[in-house]
Amino acid sequence: MEQNALDNITVSTEEVLGPPKVDAVGFFLISLLALVTGFIVWIIVFLLAYVFLGNFSLQTGASPIILAMIAVFGTTIGNIILTYGLCNIFPHIFRGSKTLYIQVTLFSVVLYICMSFVYFVIDTLPFEPGAILGVYVAHIIFDVFWVVLITGLLSIYRYSLLVFYASLASLIFSALIPVFAFSELTTSTNTLFIFMAFSALVFFVTTSVAYGILALYYRLYTTSGYDPLGNTFSRIIEEERELEKTAEKELFQ
Repeated sequence: MEQNALDNITVSTEEVLGPPKVDAVGFFLISLLALVTGFIVWIIVFLLAYVFLGNFSLQTGASPIILAMIAVFGTTIGNIILTYGLCNIFPHIFRGSKTLYIQVTLFSVVLYICMSFVYFVIDTLPFEPGAILGVYVAHIIFDVFWVVLITGLLSIYRYSLLVFYASLASLIFSALIPVFAFSELTTSTNTLFIFMAFSALVFFVTTSVAYGILALYYRLYTTSGYDPLGNTFSRIIEEERELEKTAEKELFQ
């Protein structure tokens, strides 16, 4: 039986002990995949919104509940595609893909349950028609942010702080998209459609910023050997063990 070329990839000792290897090629591939994934999610939401909502006019009272169901379906498909890409582009980092798929899918369901209450509030209270757009875009932003964070924490746990900082920076940058969009656009018949397109960029921006930071950190490590965030939690555990040993000696004395 023919072997997959990815199965032959070996990881050096430096790569095992050092930060996750994210080079320029890997960064380009994952950014391209995130862009394609974002457009796939956009197309899914576009088609389903047209079928169930009829058009993209806010004045027609687009149902927040239906939009929530459309959003969770589109983002779940996008999350699975993104996770699959991570496992194949960075096979030396993301192992145990079955666990990743389960956790990513479970998270999509949990996020939908939490966000459905927000959609329900928007549906029942007399908010402005544009409020639904803010909730929808926030749904997309938090979804991609947590997917990047969860997959990183499960696979790069030795560098959990690095993953957290990179994910937090990506969240801030992706949140700027709707902020600028809301300030520039007015409520029109095409606003909902335009914001669906903007939300597709969230996949690209969030993933690119997060893995861009990982790539820069790896570059810093390979050029200078400086690794301030390396295995932080292991050092904390070692310090705790030393304190326990000292306390035990004093206790027995």
